[in-house]
Amino acid sequence: MTPSSAPSDGSKGKDLRPSTAAPSPALSPTPSRTTRPPAPIPAGLTADESKLLDLLNERRKAMGLAEVHPRSNEIQQADACTQKNLANHTLTHCGYEVLYKGGKGTTPEQLIDAWFNSPKHKEALTHATSRNAGPSIATDSAGTLIAAINIDY
Repeated sequence: MTPSSAPSDGSKGKDLRPSTAAPSPALSPTPSRTTRPPAPIPAGLTADESKLLDLLNERRKAMGLAEVHPRSNEIQQADACTQKNLANHTLTHCGYEVLYKGGKGTTPEQLIDAWFNSPKHKEALTHATSRNAGPSIATDSAGTLIAAINIDY
């Protein structure tokens, strides 16, 4: 382009004619189903113990409370307590836990329902400052089940 044919609009020779190419189609988000994979079972917990902790957290969340997370200290204390009670055929508190004695086949849902239907047990499981917990479910050869959740306050 020569200086005499330069456009007067300041475009410095750029082609300003409308494009004849077809417009690119707008990208629309591809619908996708988001499914959460099953949460991994925390180390040291059985599937039922993990389920018990999940159920506790569902109840805490419904009450506007923070989740509690499995921590080895609380898990070890709960395990020691369930084993001690099974060995001694007792139901005696060992620390900061809730306890349940039942039979083989008792489900995590039944455990959490029993504790939440008891005002003192519910109170123990729903401290606003609690952040860590350790569930334990143990059954002896006779079918006696002892369950515990040790929780920090």
